[in-house]
Amino acid sequence: MRPLILACVIAFAGCQSPGSNGAPSGQAGSVRVPGEHALRVGQSLTLPDRSTLTYVRVVADSRCRPDVQCIRAGDADIELRWEPASGSAASATLNSDPGNLQKAPNSTRFGSWQVALKALDWKEPPTATLSVTRAP
Repeated sequence: MRPLILACVIAFAGCQSPGSNGAPSGQAGSVRVPGEHALRVGQSLTLPDRSTLTYVRVVADSRCRPDVQCIRAGDADIELRWEPASGSAASATLNSDPGNLQKAPNSTRFGSWQVALKALDWKEPPTATLSVTRAP
């Protein structure tokens, strides 16, 4: 009986949601910059200036799955929201196409931060890997 209880406790601990500061589980309030960060829809990063960057939603996803033969690879758009410690929030839509055939941005500037969409995985909804650096 004890091993079953222990297994349940461990399984429950692994399913905890993000912390109250909105950062993904396992992270303190702030993140390292420059760096790449994986976010799921609804998750946020707290940046060193105490602003927050949130992966809001997938706007569109027409990517060709790896196990399917397609005429073109397709692309996806995600919406990000940035909220400075003070001032007005801003939103941007980033595109996953590294070749930029759609002429859609895959990076944007939020305040003093440059944010680029580096990758989207195949989960449903997809996890986004974002590069965050200080803007030039």
